[in-house]
Amino acid sequence: MTEKTVVPTGPKPSLFRFITGPVEQFKRMRERPVIWIPGLIVFLFFTAATMLTALLPESVGALESSGLSAEQAQNIAMITTAVSSIFIFPLTVIISAGISLLLVKLAGGETTFKRMVTFSLFIMFITTIGQIINLGVAVAAGTDPNVTSLNGLLGLEGTAGGILSAFEIFTIWSVILTGIGLPIVTGMSKRAGWIIAGVLFLLTLGTAIVTGSVY
Repeated sequence: MTEKTVVPTGPKPSLFRFITGPVEQFKRMRERPVIWIPGLIVFLFFTAATMLTALLPESVGALESSGLSAEQAQNIAMITTAVSSIFIFPLTVIISAGISLLLVKLAGGETTFKRMVTFSLFIMFITTIGQIINLGVAVAAGTDPNVTSLNGLLGLEGTAGGILSAFEIFTIWSVILTGIGLPIVTGMSKRAGWIIAGVLFLLTLGTAIVTGSVY
C-alpha cells in the first residue's frame, strides 16, 4: 500500500506582511514554503536596486570616459545592470540557501532546500529594500550609497569605511530576523539559530573589509 502525499493546506507566507509580522510568516514558511511569487517580487526589487547603481556618478563616469555622452552612458549602464541581475539574482539566492542549509544541517536542524530558498528570499527582501533606499538617496542627493549605515555618519574610506558600512540598519535587521527565524523554520535551538546568524554576519563583515581595502 502506497503512502499518500500530504499536501500542505495552510496559508502561504506573505512577503509584505513579513515586515510587520515576521514570526507568523516564519511559521507559515515551515509548513508551506513558496518560491515563485516571492521570488518574482524580490527579483523586481533586486533589479531596481541594480539599475539604481547605474545612475551613480562613478558608474556613468566610467562609461563617459570612453567617449560616450552622459545619456548614452546612463542608458548602457542601466541595460547592463538589468541584464546582469537576471543571472546574479538566482545565483545569489542559491548560494545563500545552500550556505544556510549546510549550517542548519551542521547544527542539527531539520529542513529542506526549498525552505531555505524561501527563507533566503524573505531575508533578501529586507536587505534589498535597504539597498533601494540607500541608492535612491545617493542618486537624488549625490551622496555615497550608505546613508543608513554608521559610515553614512562618519564617511570614512578604506577598510574602516568598509567595516562601518556593514553596520547598517537593514543588515542588522536581517541578522536579527535570521536569528529569530531559523529556529522556527528548522526546529533547531534558539542558541544555534543565533550562532548561525552571527556567522552569516561575520561573512558579510569579511566581505565589507575586503571591499573596503580595495577601494
